[in-house]
Amino acid sequence: MARSLGIHLQSHGFDFALLEGSAKRYTVVKSGSAIFRAEDLRSTKRLGKLIAETAKAGKVDQVIVTLPASGVVMRELSMPFNDREKVMQVLKFEVESELYHLDIDDVIADFMELNDGRATPTLLVSVLQKDRIASALEVLAAADCDPPVMTLSHGSLVAALGVLPHTGNSEPESREAYLHVGAESSLIMALNGDGSLYAVRALPLGWLELTRGLKIEDAVLAAAEADQENSAAVGADEAGGTLVSVEQSAAEAGSELALSEGEGEGEGESESGSGSGSGSGSGSGSDSDHEVTIGGDSSLPFGISLETALELAEETTRTSFMTRFASEVRRGLAAMSIPSGGSLYMLGALIPGLEVYLEQRLGKDVAPLDLGLADSLGEVPEPIALGAALRGLGADVSPMNFRQEEFRYARGLERVEGPLTLALVGVIVFFAIGFVINLQVIKQRKFDANQMFQVANDKVEQLNQSVIDDEEYPVEWMIKSDFAGSGLPDEERIVRLAVNVRKGKEQLDELMGATATEMPASCLEAWRLLMNFLDQEMSSYQGKWMIENFEFTSVDGTPRVPAHVSAKFGITIFPDGSGNLIGQFDHLSAALDRQDWTLEKALIPTTESVGSEGAKTGLVKVLILTSQPVTPEIGE
Repeated sequence: MARSLGIHLQSHGFDFALLEGSAKRYTVVKSGSAIFRAEDLRSTKRLGKLIAETAKAGKVDQVIVTLPASGVVMRELSMPFNDREKVMQVLKFEVESELYHLDIDDVIADFMELNDGRATPTLLVSVLQKDRIASALEVLAAADCDPPVMTLSHGSLVAALGVLPHTGNSEPESREAYLHVGAESSLIMALNGDGSLYAVRALPLGWLELTRGLKIEDAVLAAAEADQENSAAVGADEAGGTLVSVEQSAAEAGSELALSEGEGEGEGESESGSGSGSGSGSGSGSDSDHEVTIGGDSSLPFGISLETALELAEETTRTSFMTRFASEVRRGLAAMSIPSGGSLYMLGALIPGLEVYLEQRLGKDVAPLDLGLADSLGEVPEPIALGAALRGLGADVSPMNFRQEEFRYARGLERVEGPLTLALVGVIVFFAIGFVINLQVIKQRKFDANQMFQVANDKVEQLNQSVIDDEEYPVEWMIKSDFAGSGLPDEERIVRLAVNVRKGKEQLDELMGATATEMPASCLEAWRLLMNFLDQEMSSYQGKWMIENFEFTSVDGTPRVPAHVSAKFGITIFPDGSGNLIGQFDHLSAALDRQDWTLEKALIPTTESVGSEGAKTGLVKVLILTSQPVTPEIGE
């Protein structure tokens, strides 16, 4: 069965979900997440290794990567058509006026169609900067991953919500509102009763806002002190008997806030200095000497999980966050024209107290939503990562793909660079050897051609000398064999000599009558054939007859008709002793048609009476083949 890996790659961490099966029937094989430390972002290789090790799941048929909607420009655009190919041809031109703060050549745009009940198609256009795509592809390349599809979080969330049952009703009152609480940003999404997308709004707030202003060093000490207070005493290390320090206690407690020194990752890699909350810093890693930028707010501290953020955030910070968050949600719902009342379903991060607070501020029923999926360990996959994996199985609800233009084949050449180089070297060697072989062959052929030309030329010279020695032979019989000064290449001289010899032979054959050219037909032979026929055919007739005139014309042959003689003669027939000559002309015409030397049927167009004795005369036309064997038939 097909296996699809969905990755939701964010600036402070990533979530993943591995599915197996098909778009209609599947199981969650594995899911999870990881958070990034500040020093992780200094090395592309380290970040890629972390992703590869965390999401390692054996053979995967498809990898779909989702980037967060934070920093993405989203605009609704009305178009007279919704054909994807046609829209993509004009999409950038249509939204360029909305991107006054961006260079149109530095972004990639894609869209999803909204089903908002308007007469013309409404497109939700998302615009993403190319440098974010390039950075994400660089990190994934270090993880030995080349995803063919790179989409955005709202596109994957639509696919994830597709697992829910839908009523199929497209009326406005059947719309449902969904709120996804993310780390960097959140999403409000409204779906129609048939599951189609009605509207989307991205909120620039996530649970990471709880950590703003939190110093990582203070958080490490606080976690270590809390661990010490819960322990009766600090024991000695079993191996060496030394006391455990505050820093060691925090490390042993598995605090996700502890920033360790950069460990060597092979090939002499080393990094110095501790990470800062901004995620910037310098390192001497051999694999990368620049900061990885995936997007998001780098002013928020790195390496903090949701549980730690909730634990360390003060009550005033929580209240302030929920107030701001509720205001953003209310504005988003108003912009989407979602009426008050109804239900709001929450997905993503679960922040205690947020549901009740939203209910009070929004006047809606707010409830957490469980998609009803879990892996073998009971872990619930993150919805956006789940939606990305579903698209890899064929649930193509959102057609967005930001691997366009130069990113479509970003790593295609890199993956085959080694084999391609080897193949190129092999081709060069092959052509080099082939060139040497062909050069030797050409030299040998040139030598053989010269030898053949010399032998043929000697024969022609002998023939020309015979023509010169015999005075009766005309000069035209000589064949040109001297090509000096003609500029004709040596290898073509034997061809030209053969042409000259062939022309001379054809002229001689034509002169001597040995050619295949058909000779004109003989009128004398046609006259002989016709006279013999008349003499034998009319010998049995008791009456008198006589030939009035003859006309013989020799006709050359054509591709359709051979050479022949066209004969015309007049014949007058007198009645016999009984005074009867009925049918004699028809009998004569039928006898002519039976002859082997007649080409077509004989014609006697009309007959005329002559004098008062009952005689008749007629003009006979017949085509005679003089080359046919002569076997005259005697009429009955």
